[in-house]
Amino acid sequence: RARARREFVLDVASELVRPNIEALVDAGAAWVQIDEPAVTTHPEEVGLFVEAFNESVRGLTERARFSTHICFSDYTNLFPEILELEGCQAYQLELSNRDPWERGVDRAARSGYHILDLFAEHEAPGAVGLGVVDIHDDRLEPVDLVEDRIRYALDVLGDPEKVWPCTDCGLRTRTWETSFEKLSVLAEAAGRVRQDR
Repeated sequence: RARARREFVLDVASELVRPNIEALVDAGAAWVQIDEPAVTTHPEEVGLFVEAFNESVRGLTERARFSTHICFSDYTNLFPEILELEGCQAYQLELSNRDPWERGVDRAARSGYHILDLFAEHEAPGAVGLGVVDIHDDRLEPVDLVEDRIRYALDVLGDPEKVWPCTDCGLRTRTWETSFEKLSVLAEAAGRVRQDR
């Protein structure tokens, strides 16, 4: 059963996903994100996800940039297999949904961001798409809180090139107005941090 599942997944990657990605690249797409939102709900299949990702981008990494989006996950289950993703330049992660709204840039205050320790420890290639606004909540995060989340990530990862502030997942569950306000907070907080560096 496991062998058949692996063969099926790799067939889907090579015969369905990869041709679609190649068509996007041929049409001018410079960046393609591959979503696998719940990969670590089956930790024993993280290696299969890595194989499928690599098969999906095989031969295309010189022509386009690639990232992956993973949420609904215990991110500790990604290691060390995730380090074998080929051509993955960013890992988009759901983090703020798990983080308290109290201010602070120390480890105790930023409990939703502890997974960054593993990215730093393993020197994971690529950047972290750092979820800093919660997509499940209409409340608007204070700019100072989002700024704290970004600063914490910078302290842990040590390289501004590895920290890309973004939303947790997409904002499709929020109204246009709420989405715009959350993105405005994100942009203001990121701008403040840039000014200080």
